Amino acid sequence: MTGLAPTPLPLQAARTRPWLQHAPAPPVRLEEDWAEQPLRFRLVLPRAKRNRLSRRAEAMAPRRVCAVANCGAESLAVLLIDSEAEALLCPFHQLLYPDGTPVEGEPLLAVPGI
Repeated sequence: MTGLAPTPLPLQAARTRPWLQHAPAPPVRLEEDWAEQPLRFRLVLPRAKRNRLSRRAEAMAPRRVCAVANCGAESLAVLLIDSEAEALLCPFHQLLYPDGTPVEGEPLLAVPGI
């Protein structure tokens, strides 16, 4: 012990040190990409298609096991916007239909809200 009493920081000094108080980092999850800048556009869909996709998304489980035999990886359930079909996004097998066949091309995806 030095015998010196601790002195509180002046109020102005606490304000100039941003590392003293900060918001916690958001949790990182498989489907979130919070580090990117927000897009400067919105995807516009016809109302009927949007409503169908919304109903399908509500009925889907957000995560499933990969459909490829012996994989077992956690996969993200997605909707293919053009065909309105369900698919799985596996970290190893990429984009698959629920029966395990790969999805061809680069379709637009919708992720159900979690």
